[in-house]
Amino acid sequence: MDLRSGRLNLMHIQVYRSNAELPDHLRGQILSLIRIEWPDDAGDYLGPEALPETWHPSHVVGTRGDVILSYAGVVWRQIEHAGEVFKTYGLSSVFTFPAVRRRGLGGRIVQHATSWIQQAGDGDLAVLFTAPGTVPFYERCGWRTMPATQFLIGDRAAPRVHDTVAMMLFLSAKGRLHQSAFAEARVYVGVDPW
Repeated sequence: MDLRSGRLNLMHIQVYRSNAELPDHLRGQILSLIRIEWPDDAGDYLGPEALPETWHPSHVVGTRGDVILSYAGVVWRQIEHAGEVFKTYGLSSVFTFPAVRRRGLGGRIVQHATSWIQQAGDGDLAVLFTAPGTVPFYERCGWRTMPATQFLIGDRAAPRVHDTVAMMLFLSAKGRLHQSAFAEARVYVGVDPW
């Protein structure tokens, strides 16, 4: 298959709602691409799953034939903040195969994953962590930068600030009502970010 051809608009997008639903041939590609994309974090991905089962993962996969062109993980967890508990979705491990970048495929995957999060109907918030250079990309997909919010990870008793740019969506009425509680705040998200 020639990935350089102009027929990439034929990318098929499918959501797999769990690790168990994800076919083995796609799981292997996802693991390999994550290790290439984030080599410093490769030790986090030495298990058999692309995203840990405890994160309640879903996988938004863009393929052409049996080859992954673009991918986004969707996870969720409960976050306690400002005296409330929020079901919080996370957008994780977003990538596009290097040979087909800058052709709109990543935008299609993120739009699809964002719509899927919004349409789930049970989340209060969504958070993603990214590098500064990708902020405009995610803003075009509807995500809002939280420049004065510090997201904390690690041991709850002695957390550290996660050193990436955080972006959010406020999904539910509860989430929107408490939006100001997240501005200029310190928010603990757990031992590991997604």
